[in-house]
Amino acid sequence: MRKLEYRLMTMGREARQGSYATRAAREYTLRRAARDLWDAGYRFESPKGLKPRHVDHLVRLWGERVGTGTLQNRMAHLRWWANAVGKRGMVPSNRRLGIERRDRAANQNRSRSLEAEKLALVRNPYVAMSLRLQREFGLRREEAIKFTPKYAMRGDRIVLKASWTKGGRPREIAVRKASQREALRDAARLAKGGALIAPGRNYRQQRNAYV
Repeated sequence: MRKLEYRLMTMGREARQGSYATRAAREYTLRRAARDLWDAGYRFESPKGLKPRHVDHLVRLWGERVGTGTLQNRMAHLRWWANAVGKRGMVPSNRRLGIERRDRAANQNRSRSLEAEKLALVRNPYVAMSLRLQREFGLRREEAIKFTPKYAMRGDRIVLKASWTKGGRPREIAVRKASQREALRDAARLAKGGALIAPGRNYRQQRNAYV
């Protein structure tokens, strides 16, 4: 684990602000930010080293990978980071960043807009498969990671367990397209009776490997 990632993780855990779910989401975003900045060549080690160019890079990068709602949530976590190190205002409003309002996208497909060629670039086959299911069925990240084909596949529909879903409510999604059926067959072959979590990993570790 890089120093920046470790320090952000520690900073978030010591603050204990927000609900457990909020803290977990914040920690994921901050650790994701540290990794993405490192991969882009930004090698600073202290959270106080955050600069506008780092924010701009993350907005561009994440804007290509996640939906509007997720991007807005991640910006909120970046603002928490900036405030925590005395740099209030460094992360501008979503409007100034060019992030469209969530209600303007209400009628659009909220699944990840990843084309097949982008999925092919994801090295972890379990992450790639989860992303593919998100694209085909509009699953949330947790649902796509915990997705267990042996349980979920019911012919013309998939059934999501309450323990996979937001709010703890089971739900069903119709299978209508050939591409959806093909994705389910591939998921079943990869999962081999289990969830879409790589062998030797738990859910938390698989989530941290996510794009």
